[in-house]
Amino acid sequence: MEGPRSRTPFALAIALAFAIAATVASAGCKEPPPPPGPPPFSVKDAAAKLASVSLDDAFFTTLDELKTRAGSDPEAASVWARSALAGLGAVLSGGHHAGQRLIGADPRDVKAVGAFLGRVAAEARKSPAGAQLAAAASALAGSLGTGGVSDLSATIALARGDSEGAAAVRLVLARVLLDGLRQAADMPETDRGPELLKRVQGLPSAPTLSPAGTAFPATLQVLADLLARGAGKDAGLAKAFEKCAGDAASAFGGRVFPLPVGLGLDPTARANANGLAGGYLPLATLTVKKEGLFAGARPVFAWEGGKASDRTAGLGWPGTQAVAAADLEDPKGPKEAAVAAVKAAVEKAAGVVGPIEATAFKALAGKGPLNADRKARKAVLVASDPDVPAAILGASLAAATAADHGDLRLVQPGVIGAQMPVVHRRVPEVEGIEKPSAKRVIVVVTPQGCDVHAPGKAAEKLPVAGWPEGAKVVQDQKKFFKLSVPWAAGKGFSGVLGKAVAAVRERTGAAPWVDVVVRAKDVTAAAVLDAVAEIEAPGAPTFPHLAAYFGGAECPAGRECLAAVPILFSDAAVPKPKEPEAVVKETRPAGFCDKGAVQKIVLGRSGAYRSCYEVELQRRPDIAGRVELRFTIEPDGSVSGVTVSASDLANKNVESCLVRQVSGLKFPKPDGGICVIRWPFKFQPGG
Repeated sequence: MEGPRSRTPFALAIALAFAIAATVASAGCKEPPPPPGPPPFSVKDAAAKLASVSLDDAFFTTLDELKTRAGSDPEAASVWARSALAGLGAVLSGGHHAGQRLIGADPRDVKAVGAFLGRVAAEARKSPAGAQLAAAASALAGSLGTGGVSDLSATIALARGDSEGAAAVRLVLARVLLDGLRQAADMPETDRGPELLKRVQGLPSAPTLSPAGTAFPATLQVLADLLARGAGKDAGLAKAFEKCAGDAASAFGGRVFPLPVGLGLDPTARANANGLAGGYLPLATLTVKKEGLFAGARPVFAWEGGKASDRTAGLGWPGTQAVAAADLEDPKGPKEAAVAAVKAAVEKAAGVVGPIEATAFKALAGKGPLNADRKARKAVLVASDPDVPAAILGASLAAATAADHGDLRLVQPGVIGAQMPVVHRRVPEVEGIEKPSAKRVIVVVTPQGCDVHAPGKAAEKLPVAGWPEGAKVVQDQKKFFKLSVPWAAGKGFSGVLGKAVAAVRERTGAAPWVDVVVRAKDVTAAAVLDAVAEIEAPGAPTFPHLAAYFGGAECPAGRECLAAVPILFSDAAVPKPKEPEAVVKETRPAGFCDKGAVQKIVLGRSGAYRSCYEVELQRRPDIAGRVELRFTIEPDGSVSGVTVSASDLANKNVESCLVRQVSGLKFPKPDGGICVIRWPFKFQPGG
């Protein structure tokens, strides 16, 4: 029998292996677990990663992952849209290096940006929570003129809130507004608003009488508000907002933006765009209202400390009342106290706007109105309510001139930013310029229109025919006497007055100064302003020495300059027609009537004849002409046989009324017979 020592080594190895296996089995030993896989995707986690708006690989990887899930997950679509819009704002604020990757094109390409905003809107619509964001993205695309909704009102309201995505909307909107304002800022002041509305479509721009509410300053204030709100709770956009604010300060800092002012919103058919636009336009203002004369300043906006502020807000427009209307309506001219009040008020305004003008009109530094050595009249902009009586307008201009502010620029109603240079009563003396000696055309403003008189005796050589259509020739003794041009509220002179003045000047060689006379009490400022606008039509030859008389005035670019400038409320003598002569014809031997007595009796009822005409004039404002009556003075001095022997008035009512009036006259008894009289009556509006 064999013992334990008799086992072979092989057998021992086998036994040992089995023993080890048994031990391992008994110990419950397992294989090591496989390495962990990626965690499940979470939209919430993705939103947190994108909040930094880092525009790096991690940002775009997460954004792409969201996009792949957006088709089946509305929440993913909403977060993608919000994050993509934030990324666009960061790109537009200086991260152009990432623009190609974000929008697939150069971010300076407006169409590409608009198309990207359209994609953002489409994704946002997949989620009920993204409706507002979708509307905002669509409106922003529309503002760039690349489709979408062209109304930014709701977008501005959303940007001013703190809802999800509001900061992203705020940033993109701020960039859009900044770019539009920056391009409009370099335009002339009258063109800034239209240029901005063209660059940023859909801006709220309701008609307003407040200059500060117009497109450019209102948008400047919206931009300041958006930047002040900044990133809010979306800290990842803080740097982009800081960059946008810095760009705004660089674009607008150290600059001022005067605003054009005007009375009346509607540019009616009467408003001819004459006068001057551009160049120097005074900041100090006088505004004529029925209550009196107000002194103030045009609003001037500046970008200061991240805010858009009005530098002349302390004066305001139209400002405070300097003189009451009752203190202006003095036939002998403005009272001394009224002149002193106007002078004090305008000098106060000039003290405020003087330093501002040096910034606003840098191109005029050292010359024109900004020349410290200039001894010319001080400039002021005059705006007048069209319904004000012309007498108050005239008294206001007289007060301004007496207060050393005789460089007068009128605001043309209905044409924002157009200035109409005028002088009051007489041509001022300007050093180095010889006072014009040529005679001047006289324009008489009446309640019905304007009468255009040739200077001196030049009318005697003018033809009766060949004048502009719409200007009626009024004759005196069958010769040219004047041109009568009708006026109507809301329509004005329809360009006829300007053509009539130009035609008379051309045929007589009259001076470029035009006397404008206003004598009737019921003429309104509207008629005077319309007359000024037409007199200042462009033409050749142009008005000489314009800038010498009106510092800083510039001729319109691309067209002829003013051909004439009016002297308002001139004291020029108005030509009068020759007195009508009675035609006394004796028809019986020894019959005789005293010519002087006949004239005295007939002319003694002139008011009644005029009433016959004016009653019909209310119904037909265009009637004018001559009526000749034939009548007999009987032996007892009574009148018989009154008939119309000639007439071009073409109005039977006026003719019948004249017949009745003359039939009731009573003359001295003729000496031994009867007299047959022919008497001419001439009628035209205003005289």
